[in-house]
Amino acid sequence: MLQSAGSGVVHDDAVSGEKGAAAPSDAEKSDPLSVLTDAERDQLVRRLDRRLVALALAHLLGQGESIPRLAAELGLELQNGTLLVAMKADLNAKTKDALAALGCTVVAEEPARSLLVVRVSVAQLAKLSATAGVKRVEPLASRAAGG
Repeated sequence: MLQSAGSGVVHDDAVSGEKGAAAPSDAEKSDPLSVLTDAERDQLVRRLDRRLVALALAHLLGQGESIPRLAAELGLELQNGTLLVAMKADLNAKTKDALAALGCTVVAEEPARSLLVVRVSVAQLAKLSATAGVKRVEPLASRAAGG
């Protein structure tokens, strides 16, 4: 394995076949959001609250270690890498099955207003935004202690 002196960039060793950490491609350097298609980016920003977009992008860009700090700065309470969110969605079996497949836990449901309260992993926020039947997702405000 070769490492450029002082650059911190690790390259594959073509002789031994040993793989190192992949250096970002030129496209990724110029557009870090290239991990998403235009349609996926559009869904992300239309369906997720801006604070959730920030967390989703941090995860997609491999910045997982910064997520707890970012969540705290945004006033969001993480529990074991998950958030409690309120979502407007089609409340049919197909949507609920898709949420379950993402590992989401439905905490509460209000069918009259097509609302769900769901616990979701930060790692699944981008996929949640692309889920058919999901209209809007916002973090659920936690009540202050004693309030």
